[in-house]
Amino acid sequence: MLNKIDVASAAKLRSIFQNLQIKAENYSSPIFFLKQCKRPRLTPSLVKCSVKCSFLFVKSKIEKWVSEKWICSKIRRWYGLLNSNSKLIYYAHSRLSFVLHPYELDRFLGYCHHKVESQRRLLKTKNMKKLQGLIDQRDGNQGAVQAHKFYNRLVNKSGTVLSENEEE
Repeated sequence: MLNKIDVASAAKLRSIFQNLQIKAENYSSPIFFLKQCKRPRLTPSLVKCSVKCSFLFVKSKIEKWVSEKWICSKIRRWYGLLNSNSKLIYYAHSRLSFVLHPYELDRFLGYCHHKVESQRRLLKTKNMKKLQGLIDQRDGNQGAVQAHKFYNRLVNKSGTVLSENEEE
């Protein structure tokens, strides 16, 4: 990629820079989503874990631990991609500043900023919908647990009729 940036014309450099900016935003979006999942201990669908254990407490604790470690490793992976992409953006920007006139560069950077902002808003709405779906799913599963049903202390199966006071 560095060789492409070195030998590229001004038009090609613009295209490369714009694509790298959008790619950086696409890398930042999963980082934001995973960090938001980590706070309320939500498990996104990308985490697949099956634990077989007879103790429910131990099973839930292991699942939470695996989910947290999985999310941390994904965040680390996305940060690595974002860092390498940021270095390429820096290199392309320095090359663009050498090739383009300052006024032309400023106009182009404003255009790129506008494109990246629209992409950011789109990704943010998608992430918020996903988060809300995970929260609704978690709350729906917790609400499905029924309260304990209390039974009568006395069940009269004989032919004797008892008054209400006697039944209580």
